[in-house]
Amino acid sequence: MAQVALTNRFKQDLLIDAAGGARPNVSGKNIEKITIPLPPPSRTKKIADLLTSIDYEIEKELDHKEQLETLKKRFNAGIINWKNTCSSVIVRAIQLRS
Repeated sequence: MAQVALTNRFKQDLLIDAAGGARPNVSGKNIEKITIPLPPPSRTKKIADLLTSIDYEIEKELDHKEQLETLKKRFNAGIINWKNTCSSVIVRAIQLRS
């Protein structure tokens, strides 16, 4: 719809019956007179099917991203625990040597 509204044809159709000088007044009747070309139903269905499949793929990618973020958090937590454990072992070893 936005692409149609940006065309010169649309602007001409909209302003053809507009009243006024520097700022023409566009009435609801003027807008109702404008015809907007639509693709045939078969083409519309193909477009809708394509958009649906894209939405599905986006949803899959978002789920995968969420799984990776969870895995990263667990990994980072594991590293922190490992570092704390190693630090404790090293401190304990130093204490035993002394």
